Amino acid sequence: QRSIRAVFISTWEMLSKIEQSIFMKLSVFRGGFTIDATREIVGATEKQLLGLANKSLLHKSSDNRMSVHELLRQYASKELEKEPHEREKVRDLHCEYYAQFLQDREAAIDGGNLVEALVEIDNIRNGWKWAVSQEKFNALRKQTHAIYYIHEFQGWYQECYELFTIAVDVLRDTKWEGDQRIVFGHTVALQGALLCQLGKFDEGLRLIREGRSTLLDLSAERELALVNMIFAFYDVMSGARYIKESETHMLRTLKNFSVDELNWQKANIYNAMGNICANQQTYELAEEYYRDGLEIGEQLLNRRIIGWSHSGLGWLSFSRGEFQEAQEHFEIAYQNFLQMDFKNMVAYHIDALADVYSILGQLEEAESYREKSLAIYEEIGDLDGQARAMYGLGDVALEMKDYPKAKVSLENAMLMFKELYGVDGSKVGAVLGDLGRVAIALSQAEEAQAYLIEALRIAIRNARERDCLFIVYCVSEFLAVYGELNRAVEVLSLVENHPEVGIMARRYAEKQSQILEGRMLPNEFTDAQERGKALDLLDTVDELLGELKEKT
Repeated sequence: QRSIRAVFISTWEMLSKIEQSIFMKLSVFRGGFTIDATREIVGATEKQLLGLANKSLLHKSSDNRMSVHELLRQYASKELEKEPHEREKVRDLHCEYYAQFLQDREAAIDGGNLVEALVEIDNIRNGWKWAVSQEKFNALRKQTHAIYYIHEFQGWYQECYELFTIAVDVLRDTKWEGDQRIVFGHTVALQGALLCQLGKFDEGLRLIREGRSTLLDLSAERELALVNMIFAFYDVMSGARYIKESETHMLRTLKNFSVDELNWQKANIYNAMGNICANQQTYELAEEYYRDGLEIGEQLLNRRIIGWSHSGLGWLSFSRGEFQEAQEHFEIAYQNFLQMDFKNMVAYHIDALADVYSILGQLEEAESYREKSLAIYEEIGDLDGQARAMYGLGDVALEMKDYPKAKVSLENAMLMFKELYGVDGSKVGAVLGDLGRVAIALSQAEEAQAYLIEALRIAIRNARERDCLFIVYCVSEFLAVYGELNRAVEVLSLVENHPEVGIMARRYAEKQSQILEGRMLPNEFTDAQERGKALDLLDTVDELLGELKEKT
């Protein structure tokens, strides 16, 4: 370092005053810069930059970017600090330049075109921090949306959360008004979205709602379009507790767009409404929304919208039992997200394809895909994704009759879900149900009872019908193995005929019913099925819990 400093001092003294001014101002850049950026921020011409390169102070790369060795940049930065007025002026210009840079590319970034932004990520982050420290709220407002998407697509959730925390800590002061409060509402809501990505849905949804309330008070429609969309997305992902609230806000936002308007935010709203309608099982309307979103996405060449639309259409096909069509939609979604390098969504659709392979009985492919998704989720630190992939691996191992492997994977998934959602989380209940099935296969009756009793308790606490139906199916396996065939057929009939049953639970129940039909007299089987059709789901869950407790 001493020799480099000596070289720098010697070279610095030989520079003209103009060259010294240019070079010390270049120290505001991080990770390199373009000639256009230096022209706007530093006021340097290409000829002047090449002159500095000829003196070995700058390096020009093959992509026409220029950079300064970090030690030389630090020395130049110290020279700039000797002139506070110049330092503040050039940092302001740097901050404004990259804020405008992101605003100009907002639609392209939403569509997954991140190449330019990723190259400038160090400048972008540094500009954001300066904008916060200098209370440049207009600059912050210009870039908040784009910064969120850049980091989300790359799986940089924690890094983005920390950037937004810097702003929120300043903006929580209630003295701010107008643009300041809009930036606050927007960044708080996006902090919530990032927490959801990290598996912290309760706190995440709370922050999104807090941010949305602020934006509603200020009629900040541009920001509300994004915030309403992400709230609906993460609410559906985490159990749809606020589904009506989401729907109300989404429909309100849609009114801000004209009928024929080609707008990427409008397409996002269509896709989010598709998610809401699919969750409410209004599938025809869901398909209309997804196809409306897809039409806009294709006209705008927006890969994220195209991927999301095909993802939704894939799940609609999956729910209808159209597995070939589902696979085709998931493949298209996967390819679009892969070309964007949107890591979370790449992993998600690898998992979706694994679901298709599982239900088609292609278990080796399903296992391979689960392992791939798990590796990506681990890379980006998505704990919920890791838990889901681990759960999927346990299910595949169960279907392959590799029970020891299934038990290990399911126990790992349960530990992750407990950490994320608490011991009473619905996903914990589902895993306990599958652990009960593993214990049944291993003839471990007491262990199976213990798992299933706890799964039923969680189902009663959460009262989510689809989860209850899966647990009831798991209990039916126990009843069938231990001789209670009539009761097993009754509860299987309840599962098969309930409108809320998931496709996997229904197929499991149908397969189990076929097996039991061969073990019972025809009239006996038919009568049990008819009795099952008349059962109330939540009453049955409560009754099964009592029946299993009596056996302990």
